[in-house]
Amino acid sequence: MNEWEQTQRDLAKDAVRATLPDDVAEAVIGCAAFGAVAGKLFNADKAGHTREDVLAALDPDDVEFAGRAHTPAAFLASLIDH
Repeated sequence: MNEWEQTQRDLAKDAVRATLPDDVAEAVIGCAAFGAVAGKLFNADKAGHTREDVLAALDPDDVEFAGRAHTPAAFLASLIDH
């Protein structure tokens, strides 16, 4: 992973931790598919949306389920429409 990719992941981690419940955030960040979340949040940021606003706009029931999903980050990424 190059420096730019690591920076995008770090920005995504910060947004996830700031926006989602602690247990969900850690499940998402610890998932092997976290790169998908970072990529979707990067695209949203490029489109003029903050990462935190995108995450805050997700349905709370879906966010809660993400913490229990088999691949939490993949499920969460599927909810982000950017």
